[in-house]
Amino acid sequence: MSKPNWTNIKKLRDHIAGMKLTKSRKFDMYEWIALISGKYKHGDILSISTVRANGPACGTAGCLAGEAVILFAPKTTMFQVGLNRSSGLGLDICGIDDVYNTARRLLGLDNDEADYMFGGSWTNTTLSDIRGYQAVKYLDKVLAEKDVMVCIGDLARERERAGKCLTGKTSESFVSISQR
Repeated sequence: MSKPNWTNIKKLRDHIAGMKLTKSRKFDMYEWIALISGKYKHGDILSISTVRANGPACGTAGCLAGEAVILFAPKTTMFQVGLNRSSGLGLDICGIDDVYNTARRLLGLDNDEADYMFGGSWTNTTLSDIRGYQAVKYLDKVLAEKDVMVCIGDLARERERAGKCLTGKTSESFVSISQR
């Protein structure tokens, strides 16, 4: 059983709620952290301060995991620009770790909780269709119930009707996203 870092989860919620979202700066659950600017090229190494200062790197698509890393990663964290399946370029953490595991540790989640949160299992919307306001609503419920395995919107109503609403006390199998 994990011990979620409720302080970091609250800061993540507040960060997402305060994002000024535009077409070039969007909240996107489909990508960890993606670059949409031509400013950097494949193989470039960026410091966490560069990523943070540029939001990251002149516009971003970032999921809950990516935004958590941007907020809480140590100052020594370095990123390498790599090829990304949807937007062309994305960021990976240099060295032995990746965005998924770094975010999981920073938020105090076990693998099932991280798969659930980062995989968008809390809504019946596809990852690429999840919006920032939905993530904020989910994180509000997580914080209120002190449980990562909650659901929102239509999915919550469907699961409640079926008697299958998820809590940390139940077990269901989730498709692992740790190999995204």
